[in-house]
Amino acid sequence: MDSIKTGAFLLCLSVFSFACGASAPGGDDADISSPPDAALTAELEGKFNAYAQALADRNTELLGTLVSSEIQTRIGETGMNMGSFAEKMRGSMLNQFNGTSVAPESGVAFQITSVRVEGDSVRVEVSSNGETLAKPFYFVKEDGDYRLNLVRQGFTRAQPEGSGAATDTYRVKNDNAFPQTVRCSGSQGVMPAVTELGMRCENKCGFFHGTRFYSPFSNDSIKCDYNTWGLDAVYNDRFGPLGVICNDKC
Repeated sequence: MDSIKTGAFLLCLSVFSFACGASAPGGDDADISSPPDAALTAELEGKFNAYAQALADRNTELLGTLVSSEIQTRIGETGMNMGSFAEKMRGSMLNQFNGTSVAPESGVAFQITSVRVEGDSVRVEVSSNGETLAKPFYFVKEDGDYRLNLVRQGFTRAQPEGSGAATDTYRVKNDNAFPQTVRCSGSQGVMPAVTELGMRCENKCGFFHGTRFYSPFSNDSIKCDYNTWGLDAVYNDRFGPLGVICNDKC
């Protein structure tokens, strides 16, 4: 599988349903302006690196102490266990950083650069090697201890009846050297060559939320789960008959 890498160029388009930036399910793109709390930042950074290392090592015992009750409830709802959840998230992480200098298993690969406390939850921005990851992460306080919720708290709650399709901002990259029509559930547009941006799509599947991305050659599609680490889908004509791949399939 070709590497799915972080960062790159963000373009805002005023047409179609492209969005500036990207957010966790239910998240936003507001600047994080809270004054840094050195002790809290150090605590969360340690836990985030422990999470990445636990995934790399398949350490499910440690992982169970780091993730929130909402994550653990969702694991049960989807028929998974901590082992299968670890494999899913480990694959997503390694796909994201394959071919880069980031070593998630090192225990020191990531730095928390911004913190915003939102009641019992904390929204953080994470960087590695000086490059900020494309999406924020979330912690929640449970019994006086911060645990990783990964995305915004409440992602498991059902949409109110009659509220319409739920949507989230997904990270999409056109890896072609020419403009490419990209289409997901509920949205489409033309992306310039070698461009990465946020695209608002309807949620259709996945552990968190996920959506369908459609082939530029046909009405065939691939279901991509929301990738907490960054890119959700990459378009390139060399990716077989579909021309699009996921970081993590639903």
